[in-house]
Amino acid sequence: MRTVTATAEGSSQGTPDQLTARLGISNTGASAGAVMADNIRLAQALIARVAELGIADDDVATSSVDIHPEHDRDAKQVGYRANNMLSVRFRDLEAVGEKLDALVDAAGDSIRIDGISLGFNDPEALLSAARIDAVRRARVQADEMAQAAGASVGDVVLITDDLNTGGGFEPRVAFAAGARSVAKASVPIAAGSQELTVKVRVVFELT
Repeated sequence: MRTVTATAEGSSQGTPDQLTARLGISNTGASAGAVMADNIRLAQALIARVAELGIADDDVATSSVDIHPEHDRDAKQVGYRANNMLSVRFRDLEAVGEKLDALVDAAGDSIRIDGISLGFNDPEALLSAARIDAVRRARVQADEMAQAAGASVGDVVLITDDLNTGGGFEPRVAFAAGARSVAKASVPIAAGSQELTVKVRVVFELT
């Protein structure tokens, strides 16, 4: 059986309705034990506030924890720094600013918001539209190649897809330690639009 293979990318756009924020606790001190104990206390307060805000356990994850020596410009050790990074997903964009404020208050001046990313609570409709677009584009490609070879495109033999949620954007928000007062006003979030893309590989029979 003769075949022709076409690879194409389809896309669809929508307005994000969820946000994931990376919240970090960063503190310093003279001894490793005291610094880590303080970091744990602050992280526990942050996690407790997350629960109070009604954020589901599945939407909260610790992404990193570390402690390391701090040095001055002369490379002399002056103490230790501990970091604890938490990833929190907010499924209601309208409430994000208020909830971020509450989380910043929970950890005080040791907290930082390292960045945010926008996404979709239910991306299936967008992905479906992107797949349809990709297959349509693949058919156009196959027709062009078949005509160039003096043949016609017949039935589909095989379709595979490769999901790619790229094409969106990741706004950066950075509140350094000690900048608690900067974040007292509700953080404005503009959802904008985000593109989901799907790449497909379609094998057609040639007739």
